[in-house]
Amino acid sequence: MIILLMPMIGVVVLHISLHFSPNSNFTVGPYNRHHLFTGLLFVMLGGVPLSIGHLGERLGLLATSIFSLGLGMALDEWVYLIVTNGSDGTYLFPISFWSCCNFSRLRICWCCLVS
Repeated sequence: MIILLMPMIGVVVLHISLHFSPNSNFTVGPYNRHHLFTGLLFVMLGGVPLSIGHLGERLGLLATSIFSLGLGMALDEWVYLIVTNGSDGTYLFPISFWSCCNFSRLRICWCCLVS
């Protein structure tokens, strides 16, 4: 259930925050980091312990939450870059929102199919 809920929570929070501040970017030094990179960092931080370790219940839930949150962030940015021109303003367009919703449906169907 966590792997279904955390990506949706992350994407909803991202869309709401970017709706109120569409030109906010995460910049480290001269490099602009979109939530694709942040999401992949979360995927790595949560996925590596899940794949190599025998975690207890709490750490397993935490690692799964981190992994699935990062997966949602990365997939949201990936779909956004495919269906729009990638500018800050187009994140608010309906095509970005509906594409994200449709891709989330596919992700949920895939999770239900393999579980």
